[in-house]
Order: sequence, then structure tokens, then C-alpha cells
Amino acid sequence: MARTSKNMVDECKKYIGNFYVNGEWLEEPTKIRMNGRDVEPRVMDYMYNLFRFLIEGTMLCDCTLMWLKSNLPSIQATFELYNDQHTEIEAINLNTAHSKILYDKNKLAKYFDTDILFHVMVDPDRYLDKAVETLEKLMRVYMDDSEYRKASILKLPKDIICKDIDSYSWAKLTEILGRYSKDRIKLIESGEDKEMTREMIGYFNYLISNKKLSKKEKTRLEQVRIVLGLGE
Repeated sequence: MARTSKNMVDECKKYIGNFYVNGEWLEEPTKIRMNGRDVEPRVMDYMYNLFRFLIEGTMLCDCTLMWLKSNLPSIQATFELYNDQHTEIEAINLNTAHSKILYDKNKLAKYFDTDILFHVMVDPDRYLDKAVETLEKLMRVYMDDSEYRKASILKLPKDIICKDIDSYSWAKLTEILGRYSKDRIKLIESGEDKEMTREMIGYFNYLISNKKLSKKEKTRLEQVRIVLGLGE
């Protein structure tokens, strides 16, 4: 069996070049052979997702990312080349780089066994499910989904994962997301939304400000309070 690295970062560096070359993700990753046979497609998919998480997520620092992306054989060579190509102000101290990378190695060690890639490649039936579960949990914490979260007024919990829903639930999801998007809210607040018309806005303002309402209007104001969670 192939020897494994002493830490997760170096173990990933062995194989990331099969998936990521010159800053681009390969549509067809280079096959990996382990113990005389090709690594299973489901394991290749896991490794692809893992490497994208490491490169595009926020879990690792810039120094670790530079080392992972580098095709040089050592951390020292990686940062010596970087410093040669940048100004003195932009240069990265080698001891600082080592310290930051070590910190990330220890951080990953809290979640992944050092030789997890070796294990999932050799015996996916035993190790893959747990590895996928761990990765999915970390992705919810460290993947940069701020573009989507900033677009909505909803603060949805990040620790819930569901890989599929039925057509009805999907339609409801898109409806709710559209309803609570910040762009939609801006349209409503400006009176330019096609569903929430200016007449509706005016009537709402009338109900909540008028102190002499008819019986019908009082009933409707109570309904508004219920909808807004202000009481029954």
C-alpha cells in the first residue's frame, strides 16, 4: 500500500493536481490508481468536493492555499519563489508561513484523520460515508455563501442539510426565497411591486393610523396584527 503523509494538507497536496491545474478545475480529473486499480468515481467526486472546499472555502489561510496550489516540492521553495516575484513589502516571512500552515494542519486534524484520503481510496465502503458527512458539515460553516445570504432578509440556519426535495417543496422554496429577497423588498417598499400594489400599501397605512375604524376595518386590522405576530 502507498505511504501516507503526516498531515491532511500534505496528503491533499499529493492529489490536488489531478483536479486543479494552473488555477482551473479540470472538467475531467486525471485518474488516480491505488493498489493497482482506478479509484472509484464516487471517491473521485468526494476528493473533488474536498479540494474545492479547501481552495474556495474560508477554512484555510492564504499561506496554506499558496502551498496547496504550488507545484514546488517544499514550503520553503514555494515562498522563496513568491518573495522573488514580489516587493519587499509584499514578501512573506518563511517562519510566519510555516506557522500559519501548521495552524491549518492542526485545524484540519480536528475533523479528518491524517490518512483519510488513503482510507477512502482503499476502502470506500468503510470510510467514505463518514468522510462525506464531515465535509458537508464543514462546507456549511466555511464555504463562502455570502452572495446568497446577503441577497435575502432571511437568516436561515446553516447546519441543516437536505440533498433532495419533492417538486412541491421546490416550488415553495423558490417562492419563499423570491418573496424575501432584498430586491423584492425594495420593490415593495418603493410601491413598484406588481403584487403589493400602491393601493394595498395605502390601505395598510390607513388601517394602522386611523383611530376611527368601521367594524369591518377593525376586523381587518386584527388580521394584520395576527399576520405580523402582534397578537390575536
